[in-house]
Amino acid sequence: MAFLWRHGVEDCGERIPAVTARIMLGGKLDAFSGFVPGVFEEALVTLENRRPLYILGGFGGASEVLANALLTTGSDRPAELTLGWLSSRNSELPTLLQIADQTELPSEARSTSVMLDALFAFAESARSNPSAVLNTGLDDEETHELLTTRSITTAVNLVRKGLVAMEKFEQLPA
Repeated sequence: MAFLWRHGVEDCGERIPAVTARIMLGGKLDAFSGFVPGVFEEALVTLENRRPLYILGGFGGASEVLANALLTTGSDRPAELTLGWLSSRNSELPTLLQIADQTELPSEARSTSVMLDALFAFAESARSNPSAVLNTGLDDEETHELLTTRSITTAVNLVRKGLVAMEKFEQLPA
């Protein structure tokens, strides 16, 4: 069961229609289902597929963790993007990891550590050029504002502006 869940979520980008863009808000950090919080996994799939990723970090949760990881300077890795921290927040994770270690996984399946490393690599690369890595269609200042705003109106306007700029969203007449 653990393998099926892990493999199914990781492959969701291949089994459901591709998304035009992904907007992230909130997200569980405690007692999440699976190997990593769903927002982390969805962010990784979105980034790997080079789709626009709009992270509304000012509203808390796993999205805030990702936003903070992008906004931090230097090469520090947030504790929340480590296996140890995730294991301390999800009592089922050690059991899932043990089952995964005892199961023959397909060659394309990634370990939790490899997934976290890949997500952190994207976060590190986005620190110097967030709008390009996140593919937002916004400039870096606007992308920074999106990552930190607590105003839903500002967030909606920035996401809309980015989608229009990326030609992913048709402007309707007033």
